[in-house]
Amino acid sequence: MKKTKQAQQHADLAFDPDIIQGPLPEVDLPQNPSESAIKLMAPPATKHSCLACKSVYNYAIQRWDQMPLSVLGLPRSEREARMMKRLVMDVRQCANCGHVFHTDFDYDNIPYRTGSNLVYNDGSSWRQYHDDLVDEWVEDFQLRGKRIVEIGCGEGMFLERLQKYGNHCIGFEPGPDAERARSRGIEAYAEYFQGSRLFDLKADALICRHVIEHLANPLDFLEDISIACCEADLAPLFFAEVPLIEKAMEQHRINDFLYEHVSNFTRNSFKTL
Repeated sequence: MKKTKQAQQHADLAFDPDIIQGPLPEVDLPQNPSESAIKLMAPPATKHSCLACKSVYNYAIQRWDQMPLSVLGLPRSEREARMMKRLVMDVRQCANCGHVFHTDFDYDNIPYRTGSNLVYNDGSSWRQYHDDLVDEWVEDFQLRGKRIVEIGCGEGMFLERLQKYGNHCIGFEPGPDAERARSRGIEAYAEYFQGSRLFDLKADALICRHVIEHLANPLDFLEDISIACCEADLAPLFFAEVPLIEKAMEQHRINDFLYEHVSNFTRNSFKTL
């Protein structure tokens, strides 16, 4: 999986310090810890196995018992805000790959089918980042006249840019944003993506941006795609993008920890996954 220059720049930009809202406990992992050392550091907790590598050895980082949703299902009034459900976040860091995840996650608490995330879509820097990233991918990977599938396409802004290069773009988005994607001329489906769809779609490229961090079982998701590609005799390009948590950890920032993000990737845990 190639990490593009634009993706690296955006990851660094996204975690530049602004306001430190509270301390996080420092976690110092030894370099290449032995198995016995790991057992001392974190006793086995099988229900808390790492989402990236499945290790059962991890550190407790922080726990919040009254965490509202931060990105989806945003309230429209003060009354709605006060009535929002408060959720538990038990945040841990894997002692094997460094992945940061929370263990009390319940996918059903998040209204993916009814809510929209439009927080970043209208920002000028966010739009410019999309423009630059599309241009880079088109040039580096010859994405012209291809069949491109985006998993979690939102309202289709990214695919709309790719479509200008003669690509046939197909998006999957379970929420109401699928209709907005269709209004942009995207072949969009208001449903969750399943690997079996690849038999009909015959994709030349798969895009999965800012989706994997929301999944309760990211390994199963990627294995489903991999198996489907093998069975359909496909070898599409696969582009994945996730936010990185390393700078937030270094700077003790808590505002990057969202209930909706069950996974918080480090560079190492993303490679491990």
